[in-house]
Amino acid sequence: MLDIHTEILERRRDGRPAVVVTVAAREGSIPTQLQAKMLVDAGGLVMGTIGGGAIEHRAVADAQAVLASGQPLLKEYLLDDGEPRPGDPAEPTGMLCGGRVTLFFEVLAPVDRACLFGAGHVNRALADILTPLGFAVTFVDSRPGQLAGLDRSIAVAAPADYATLPELADLAASFVVIATHSHAADEMVLEQILRTGVRPRYLGVVASRRKREQILGRLRTSLASDAAADDEELDLGWIHMPVGLHLGGNTPAAVALSIAAEMQACRHGIEGHRHLRDR
Repeated sequence: MLDIHTEILERRRDGRPAVVVTVAAREGSIPTQLQAKMLVDAGGLVMGTIGGGAIEHRAVADAQAVLASGQPLLKEYLLDDGEPRPGDPAEPTGMLCGGRVTLFFEVLAPVDRACLFGAGHVNRALADILTPLGFAVTFVDSRPGQLAGLDRSIAVAAPADYATLPELADLAASFVVIATHSHAADEMVLEQILRTGVRPRYLGVVASRRKREQILGRLRTSLASDAAADDEELDLGWIHMPVGLHLGGNTPAAVALSIAAEMQACRHGIEGHRHLRDR
């Protein structure tokens, strides 16, 4: 059985929104302890408790309002059946304990997802940068040996040569970087993504300018011959290829830094940097 802290971690990783309600302060006789927690989502109480009764009932309703607003909240409750004194911010609950409690409502907002195709040197270095920046990283690779040793929760096996894409959560909202073991595999992954009709929030491919022209030229021809293709699909200028900002350096760590910087700029809507694809 999961404890509440494990459930919180899993929800952060999976991007499932919820609110953590924590007892931040207590005074008098109240049916809970400092730092007691409960987890609430849009459907109601998930797990944990802050004491039960009327206070918990009200806190669940307040947590759902916080979830809808996306804004954290610090709120005090009065645990007796009287009215608060003038100027007292505490909300009465009608309980008879005679104390008061302050609850902190923390929003577990969906995190940004980074889907890294290829678990080689560049993407591993990139993951080391993205994780502290708050990205939830998933590696996708067709070579089982490359995924060995990675946490199973962030490693997804792809079919040989990426002939099809594995099922990936919310691709449209994801930051995707393609850096597989071969040019052919990179092109296959890129084509598979384009054929889904889903445009990721960010899509970058590790490549030279010569490789870019060759791959995009073939893809434009291939997609144009597809009866399902439309004008928007043929516009491939939004793809970051070569991926990254022009920072200098060609080691895996330097390339990863340039990619992470570009992703962070895209994440916050900042423009005007010199991109390698525009050189």
